[in-house]
Amino acid sequence: MSRDDRRTIGVDRPIHLEWLDAAAGSLADGRTPKEAREFVWKLLEGTVAGKTAQSARGKTLTVIARVWLTVPAGARPLRDSALKVIAHASAEDRLALHWALLSATYPFFLDVASQVGRLLSLNSDFSLGQLTRRVVEAWGDRSTLRPAIQRLVRSMSGWGVLAPGDRPGVYVSPKRRIAVADVVAELLLEGFLTPVGRGMPLAQLLAHPAAFPFTMRIDTTRLRRSNRLRVHRQGDQSDLVELVEDRHSTPA
Repeated sequence: MSRDDRRTIGVDRPIHLEWLDAAAGSLADGRTPKEAREFVWKLLEGTVAGKTAQSARGKTLTVIARVWLTVPAGARPLRDSALKVIAHASAEDRLALHWALLSATYPFFLDVASQVGRLLSLNSDFSLGQLTRRVVEAWGDRSTLRPAIQRLVRSMSGWGVLAPGDRPGVYVSPKRRIAVADVVAELLLEGFLTPVGRGMPLAQLLAHPAAFPFTMRIDTTRLRRSNRLRVHRQGDQSDLVELVEDRHSTPA
């Protein structure tokens, strides 16, 4: 992750899943990124205030567009592969695909999700204050950081991957983790690998703290045939997973 990535929060608006569904669905239906952007802009009308790019509505559209419409070059192969399956995906699989793209396009999202996962692994709940302290240590204490953390946690709560705890500002994990398998699970792994720029052990990926809402069911035989990910057997007999460098991508 570059220093520039560390300076850019990016995902700092409340985001609804139906907005992400609309952006991805528009592209999957054959609209151009520009047409899909116009579609989502109209969808936000009356829900998010503003009529300019600098308004709340414009900033919300910017966040959504980076996930699906005008994605960074390194995440385009992931986006293109996700578009091939999202039209027939269940609601839970769509959430996993959005999660993969958010992780790949917003280092801030991946860091916050990872910290949430670590806190939940230590206790059955966490406070917004605990999470904020951890994220501030990594990103620095700036005026925009704390509101962004709050909005992201509220978005996650709205998506059903976090639930309110027994005290204000406290959150708990949902009772059931979402099971994802086959191509969706592989794309989720790819989402975690994309911003890292290096391979990771498969066991570490499957236990990635940012994957806290999910249980990934990976068929290692299928994974070894993937043209998206490469699996290497290491000397200790563990598997290292890395991105294939020449993954096919179409222009954004």
